[in-house]
Amino acid sequence: MSNGNGRWQAVLMRGLGIGLLTFILAAPVGFLSDTAARRLAPILGFLVLLFVIAIGVLFDMLGLAVAVGDEKPFHAMAAKRIGAAAHAIRLIRHADKVSSLTNDVIGDIAGTVSGAIAAAVILHLISPAETPYSHVVTGLFVSLAAALTAGGKAAGKKVAIARSFEITLFVGRVTSWFERRFGFDVLRLIDGGNGRRGSRRTRRNPKK
Repeated sequence: MSNGNGRWQAVLMRGLGIGLLTFILAAPVGFLSDTAARRLAPILGFLVLLFVIAIGVLFDMLGLAVAVGDEKPFHAMAAKRIGAAAHAIRLIRHADKVSSLTNDVIGDIAGTVSGAIAAAVILHLISPAETPYSHVVTGLFVSLAAALTAGGKAAGKKVAIARSFEITLFVGRVTSWFERRFGFDVLRLIDGGNGRRGSRRTRRNPKK
């Protein structure tokens, strides 16, 4: 019974942690994006909207690619001390945490913020000549943003499944480069430090 309670407590704490992290990240991102959408010209605001949507689609694709990835092809690469492979293995072994960060945190923030930006852009566009149909135009524009998000994620999922190895290796290369360049293991934020020994071995003679 105590083990069951402990597991539920861990799940609850993890959910609260993800929620708190999302709130902390969403507040400044939402404020800055909404401010930019209101103050920039409508076309620039629309570009900001497309950028935010692209970020959400990209991280959704990354999270899925890692979740469906197979670590076996990376073992031979890791044996050759290719740092990116060691990072890729760590990503796959902690796919649930990677997905929580990329899909649940960054992806959901992008989806929420994109809706707010869409509303801000269209209100900024039509406010000088507001008509009885302004709310309809606003609704259609927000729906367009949602359609772009859904369509982009649908296409991204197919790419993530078909190119899981390449995408995971790319992320591994990025995190490995970041570690070599700045001396900070970014994956510790995901795996809590597990796998650091493998990372250090590859760091002695890292290859891309």
